Amino acid sequence: MKLKKLEDMSEDDIKRAVREKYSQVALAPSAKFNFPVGRKFAESVGYSTKVLDSLPMTIWESFTGAGNPQPYADPKLGETVLDLGCGTGLDVYFHAKAVGDAGKVYALDISEAMIDKAKKNLESVGLRNVEFLTAPADAIPLPNESIDLATANGIYNLSPDKEAIMHQVYRVLKPGGIALVSVPYINPIRKWKAKHGLYADDVHGLDFYQYAFTRPDFTEIVRATGFEVLDVTTYDGYNGIKTEIEDLRVVGFLLRAGLRVRLLRSLMARALRYSRCGHMMLVVGRKPN
Repeated sequence: MKLKKLEDMSEDDIKRAVREKYSQVALAPSAKFNFPVGRKFAESVGYSTKVLDSLPMTIWESFTGAGNPQPYADPKLGETVLDLGCGTGLDVYFHAKAVGDAGKVYALDISEAMIDKAKKNLESVGLRNVEFLTAPADAIPLPNESIDLATANGIYNLSPDKEAIMHQVYRVLKPGGIALVSVPYINPIRKWKAKHGLYADDVHGLDFYQYAFTRPDFTEIVRATGFEVLDVTTYDGYNGIKTEIEDLRVVGFLLRAGLRVRLLRSLMARALRYSRCGHMMLVVGRKPN
């Protein structure tokens, strides 16, 4: 069956494609994907090797976050946390430990396969303060003003209506509640790759779709929803861009263009190491009292 181009896909088509793709990640994490999956990636964005060693393999083998929001998240004992796009539960694990038995974590994902795996993972480590929700992030099945902290390690970048998600998060947060959003975003290297068709072999064309917004644009989405923007942080700039440059599709393109790849890659990596180009973006918003 011929795949639709992204511009020809409806919102339901995109949600269906995302659900199918990330269900594959849950069920077959060692398969080939056009985005990083698993423990090596989790460690590369700062998740503790010691902690990962203590957890069952099934909790990190399907990890596909947009970075590591944990150093910026600060859930308190007894609070209620919502994790959007929970995957197989790695960030949920940290939240559930932090809020304790007196608190609660809602773990939401559009993929039933991810939810099923996350349930087993959290039960296996003895955490019982988690409730799982199979739903899209633009239709959160929770009451108004019921959440202290909402986190998302990705998900916005894969959603066709980012404004709708932000409005839903704003709705469920208590006054003074915090929204913490970690996303990949467009930068010059990704823009160049897209221009030359180097994302074209991805299923449904969704790989570049992940990076289809800029830092100012996404920050404005958060602000326009009503949040006070507390912080916008670019992080993992060097490692992320280095990965983009070392993509074999990029190397092949440059070789065909007759360029000296080793020298060009070295110069690009050196320049980007000291730039603000970035790989991931973290936006922290607060709902006014």
